[in-house]
Amino acid sequence: MLATLGTAVEEVINLVEPGRLAGKLVIDVTNPLDFSGGGAPGLFVGVTDSLGERIQRKLPGAKVVKCFNTVPNSQMVDPKFSEGEAEMMICGDDAAAKRQVVKILEEFGLLKVIDIGGIDGARWLEALVPLWVRVGMVLNTWRHAFKVLSS
Repeated sequence: MLATLGTAVEEVINLVEPGRLAGKLVIDVTNPLDFSGGGAPGLFVGVTDSLGERIQRKLPGAKVVKCFNTVPNSQMVDPKFSEGEAEMMICGDDAAAKRQVVKILEEFGLLKVIDIGGIDGARWLEALVPLWVRVGMVLNTWRHAFKVLSS
């Protein structure tokens, strides 16, 4: 699991020796948050790239799956939301790796999973996070998540 400050991701990967992760599942929990403007964060990676994609490029032999980045750490295992279950959205290029992540999520009590496709979907999962922060600031809580509703 790669769960580090977004601005430190590339430095951390360089310390690990990327070849050691060839063939391994890497669950990417990072977010490219930019706090330089003060107040609510923006993104230091825009919508034409993502940290998830950058991680996959730096670890070409690894099976990177973006996951957990849209829920608070307090809700990653046995989540309890007063208004029901939130969906965990994931993305990555390797179907078998995503199935492995779904099994992990089920063991953690996260039963609703939405696979949004390839690792390029990380652009949109990461783009949700500044909105998540703003919602938290308004609601004065960090124990919230987004829910997908369909009819």
